[in-house]
Amino acid sequence: MADLVPTSEFIGELRHLIEASRFRAASAVNTELVLLYWRVGRRIRVDLLNEERASYGEQIVTTLSARLVPDYGRGVGRRVVGTGGWRAAMWLNT
Repeated sequence: MADLVPTSEFIGELRHLIEASRFRAASAVNTELVLLYWRVGRRIRVDLLNEERASYGEQIVTTLSARLVPDYGRGVGRRVVGTGGWRAAMWLNT
């Protein structure tokens, strides 16, 4: 039977496969998070603010965060509702 010790080249190729997969997974997650932030902001702008700017935007963030955190954890509240992405979606006409 042949020697079953993997070569450095083989290990290097496996490392490359692992790193490439990790990168693609991270990219997919980041893409989904950006889309989530944008969709949250758009819903706030369209459904809560009726396409208008509101001086009470921070109050909306606080209220929505308080309602989401019990179901999805601390990371979802301010991270999703209180990001620049939702603010951009709130104020841009998209």
